[in-house]
Amino acid sequence: MSEGHLTVREWLSAQATTVRVTSALLARTVIHLYRTKLHQVPWDRRMFADGHPGGHIGWTMPGFVRKWPARIIAAHRRGKPAEF
Repeated sequence: MSEGHLTVREWLSAQATTVRVTSALLARTVIHLYRTKLHQVPWDRRMFADGHPGGHIGWTMPGFVRKWPARIIAAHRRGKPAEF
């Protein structure tokens, strides 16, 4: 290796190390966020009227988002439980 230049092998090794470190940091960050920020809310029959019939796509409906997640986030910021 000449000064200031990496060989292909050295570059690949450095990139693999960077990816491992970044992945580990990301994993720790995601775990921390899930433990401290994620609020599981069980499906409720009232959600159906707001466009969430259950399953994997209803939570994206604008009416549902306005009423449910938006209220949960706003209440959390005020330090109070959400009311529906």
